[in-house]
Amino acid sequence: MDVKMDIVFDFDGVLCEYQGWRGHDNIGEPIMPMVDLVIDLHKKGHKLKLCTTRLNPHPFGDERIDEDVVSLKAKRTIIDWLDRHGILDCFVEITGYKPYGEYYIDDRALRYGDGRDGIHHTLDAPDIMALINYQEENKDDINV
Repeated sequence: MDVKMDIVFDFDGVLCEYQGWRGHDNIGEPIMPMVDLVIDLHKKGHKLKLCTTRLNPHPFGDERIDEDVVSLKAKRTIIDWLDRHGILDCFVEITGYKPYGEYYIDDRALRYGDGRDGIHHTLDAPDIMALINYQEENKDDINV
């Protein structure tokens, strides 16, 4: 039986280009290797989740806005973008909060560690797929 994992993707800078905050309606072009990775992981049966601060109604502390309206509009904009690029159905969850996952794919993450695990570099889409494939193939030897 294949190991199926919960894999959490960030949105800006991971699935789409990000040139700094320009409002909830301004979403960059797709990063195609990552879009392809989402499709491949979904086809393999992994449970993919999208976590984005775009759903935070106060990205820069502006409390003069209607939180519910902004959150709903932001989510609709993200859903439309995902649908337009053929990956909406790949995600089981779209949230502004950090959901459970075995892997978190984020362009702004800092990974804590003392170096004993040998991981000291960033990963691109092929690296991520290779890591997940390795874990699937060696599930009995790896403690996740």
